[in-house]
Amino acid sequence: MMFLTYSHRRSAACLIFLFLPVLSSGPEAQQVVLDEDFESENLAGHPAWTGDPEHFTFVREGTRTLLRLNSPPDQSRSQLRTVLDAAYGSWEFYFRQEFTASNLNRSFIFLLADREDLNYLDGSPVSGYAVRTGENGDPKRIRLIRFDSGTQHEILSSQTVLEPNAGYRIKITRTRQGEWQLHVVQGHENSPVPDSGTVVDDTYQQGGYFGFLLRYTTANTDRFYFDDIRMVSDSGPLAVDSVSVVDRQTLLVHFNRPPDPATIPHAAFSLENSPDPSVVKPAGGSSVQLGFSSPMQGGMERITITGLYDLYGNPIDSAPAEFLIAMQAVPNDLVINEILYDPAGPTDKHLTGQSEYIEIHNRRSFAVRIEGLHLRDRKDNSSLATTIEPAESGTVWLPGGGFLLLYPENEEADFQFSRVAQFFDLPADIAPFAVRFHRSTLSLPLSGRTVVLSNSEGRVIDRVDYRPEWHNPNLIDTRGIALERVNPDLSSNDPSNWSSSTAHRGGTPGKRNALLQQPEQMPPETGITLEPNPFSPFGDGFNDNLYINYKLDESDYLVRVRIFDRYGRLVRNLAESHPAGFEGSLIWDGRTDKGQDNRIGIYIVLFEAFNSATGRNRTFRETAVIARRF
Repeated sequence: MMFLTYSHRRSAACLIFLFLPVLSSGPEAQQVVLDEDFESENLAGHPAWTGDPEHFTFVREGTRTLLRLNSPPDQSRSQLRTVLDAAYGSWEFYFRQEFTASNLNRSFIFLLADREDLNYLDGSPVSGYAVRTGENGDPKRIRLIRFDSGTQHEILSSQTVLEPNAGYRIKITRTRQGEWQLHVVQGHENSPVPDSGTVVDDTYQQGGYFGFLLRYTTANTDRFYFDDIRMVSDSGPLAVDSVSVVDRQTLLVHFNRPPDPATIPHAAFSLENSPDPSVVKPAGGSSVQLGFSSPMQGGMERITITGLYDLYGNPIDSAPAEFLIAMQAVPNDLVINEILYDPAGPTDKHLTGQSEYIEIHNRRSFAVRIEGLHLRDRKDNSSLATTIEPAESGTVWLPGGGFLLLYPENEEADFQFSRVAQFFDLPADIAPFAVRFHRSTLSLPLSGRTVVLSNSEGRVIDRVDYRPEWHNPNLIDTRGIALERVNPDLSSNDPSNWSSSTAHRGGTPGKRNALLQQPEQMPPETGITLEPNPFSPFGDGFNDNLYINYKLDESDYLVRVRIFDRYGRLVRNLAESHPAGFEGSLIWDGRTDKGQDNRIGIYIVLFEAFNSATGRNRTFRETAVIARRF
């Protein structure tokens, strides 16, 4: 039992996309992502504050407007928060408490929290980091607290001792390495100075919310003051975080923080390999939806965005972002297209000889993802299988109309040094879509085998039951000659849809099949057409097969197709009770039922369709000519 599995080392994402890093050439710049001075006296504006806004009011002190608690006397705690995604950089704010701090009267200023509800006192399992302004006992200090599911852990303490009625400007810094430090100064006008040592704590690396949780007794319901809240992030400028594919005409572009909705209609979104979007609109949160007037072909794409700003006026990083547009493969998207199961040995010209290989072809005009795809044979009653995993590969997608080459090689080396590349003289541009298995063979038996192509969920994408009888019967020796599929759009297990490659080296791995032949058009109305006609089935790769294309007026017909020579003698029973559908194609390779070549001349194709349920029968006759190529 053989089982060939192709699984990319990275875990598969639930969305249909792959995003590669933004191609930024310069160092990351610090960006203001929160700037609130309360001069607008509007908590519902920008930024929008939620929680208990009715517990707060605004007061003027000289030229400044401060936020002040103004809670009803029956309350003992209040909270106010706003969305803030940043987790690294600096947080700065002014606060004043006109009372002696204690466990019952103090503030928690959450720098980053994982949820809206900051009230751990009433059971919120909030996690993140907060500044705590006092406690029971003396001396009272400013402390940096880590919350783990509502439980406090002190990680830093200021040298400054808190005094009642004094105002302080606080600054907290966090480097990209997770190193924290407190900066404190008394007064509103001065700049904070370092007031603690440093500590590394990188437990929580994603932001969510910034906010206040205030606890107080009845005497202090109006004695908390805040002003000049500012957060500067070092997470870089506004940038594309990822791109996901909704369908072939719709993309969602996700940013590292919310863009300003007012700038979205005026921004320019330009794709390198696709037309510019015809629709650009906000999609909520940090996302923008792009709509296209025609389906995208897919593949690696680069997007450049200009004129877009975040909520604080910071512009988008104009460096192109590279991403993949690809759809998940579904049945019949990918087909097994070529199999070399009996490789030739070394020759004077090719000292290493051939290796086995299997080629997969993407029938669609758009790119598909191939993570999780695997090859296996038919399971036995015990469902046992031998697994063969490929060596590490960066191949995660296949372009529209492209080919994926699966080959064995014991030695870890670049593709151009493999047996298959050396023997067939394959170009370097095949390497990105070639997957190496760390073994000497793929264990493909000479007697034939079932090969199943499945996705990561076990859904069958294609299946081929190859047999040595599918080779051209006129060949005495088929060693070193691959089985090639004639038409990727026809049945995978129709023997007439497979034959021996006519390529001079025995196969066309990673390239268009030598035998590829597809009908140009279906009949315009009910009936049959033959093409190419004449045809020359002599194994030279030129018009080797005759397509019998049909169109019917009902879908439930069963088809019988017989071919007679000019004397009325039956030479081939091509189809018997074949389910037809409304339209389709059958292939005649020019041979008799015994696999022998027919003579040059005129032949009659008799096409009969029967529908036993309705009693309707249709019969069509056309003349085909076998000719030899000059």
